[in-house]
Parts: sequence; C-alpha cells; structure tokens
Amino acid sequence: NKIEASQDKILCEKMVEISNMKLWHALKYVVKLNHPVIILFTQLEENEVEILLI
Repeated sequence: NKIEASQDKILCEKMVEISNMKLWHALKYVVKLNHPVIILFTQLEENEVEILLI
C-alpha cells in the first residue's frame, strides 16, 4: 500500500484505520514534517515503514 501525504491533506481517515502503534507514531511524525511524503508499508514486516521525502 502507498499513502501520499501533503501539508494540506491530513490522513485522518487512514490513521483511524491503522491499529499498529509503530505505524501510528510514524504517521503522526510525517504529518508534523510539513513536507510532501510517501509512506511505504512493507509486506514482510507489519512494523516496518519507509518514509520518503518527495
């Protein structure tokens, strides 16, 4: 799954759907960056998150 986040679009709906706490903290961090990002969720490990600055 790929979620694109930007400073003018907070992913509230997606955050509510995510139960993994490590992922939750990662998303909150990304929102604070105030920079366009892409969050990549790896299929191998649920706890692994890649945060790519665009």
